[in-house]
Amino acid sequence: MRILFIHQNFPAQFKYLAPALASNPQNQVVALTTRPNSPEVWQGVQLVSYQETRQASASSHVWARDYEKKIIQGSAALQMAIALKNGGFYPDIVIAHPGWGEGLFIKDVWPQAKLALYCELFFHAQGLDEDFDPEFMNKDINHLCQVRLKNAHYLVQMLAADAAISPMYWQAQTFPAFFREKIAVIHEGIDTKELRPNPDIGLSFKTPKGQSLSLTRHSEVVTFVCRNLEPYRGYHIFMRALPELLRRHPQCPCANCWRP
Repeated sequence: MRILFIHQNFPAQFKYLAPALASNPQNQVVALTTRPNSPEVWQGVQLVSYQETRQASASSHVWARDYEKKIIQGSAALQMAIALKNGGFYPDIVIAHPGWGEGLFIKDVWPQAKLALYCELFFHAQGLDEDFDPEFMNKDINHLCQVRLKNAHYLVQMLAADAAISPMYWQAQTFPAFFREKIAVIHEGIDTKELRPNPDIGLSFKTPKGQSLSLTRHSEVVTFVCRNLEPYRGYHIFMRALPELLRRHPQCPCANCWRP
């Protein structure tokens, strides 16, 4: 089987799936990525890098610029797909993340290929990612219109898709009802060889105050992990809860690190 992955930050969510498919000698696995200086082969996957040739126009309607950017990205992926086709590559299945528009025109290059989309999140102007917290509600009509239009490229790709995958039921349910029947919920999995209890774990370091600190698996440790420290990921709630959390757990190393 010939399989093509499309993700600007490949391997991203396909870190385990792509190598697993490539480990089968009967499969040919190729991935399109915008990562510069990518190796030619990664864990059996042939990597093909491409880049956008222009940016969205500043003269475009402000609501249309995001869609124009997705078309530019999709056009760049299209040109590389044509080059692959001219080189004799005809995938049986294409698995694409639709978030940046990279899958917009794939069916026009390989109409016989099955197109599967990675459904991470469908945007909503109300009731989900925009008014989840009354403290940060944005009721500006221009902003809400922009949010609604952020789904335009999603809808175009959905119409072309043969199937879809989503890592969680909640994420799948953010997509329109007419498309949910195409979505298979498949958890991305956990590398239990890498992420597992270590009875001998230990860590010694100095806090910002210069205090020496040693941790074991029995130590109380407070952590907060996310990509960006923003309200969308609950950072403000965590920071407001932290003083009470430290008061209740005075032996927690975090208290020793940051308490004034």
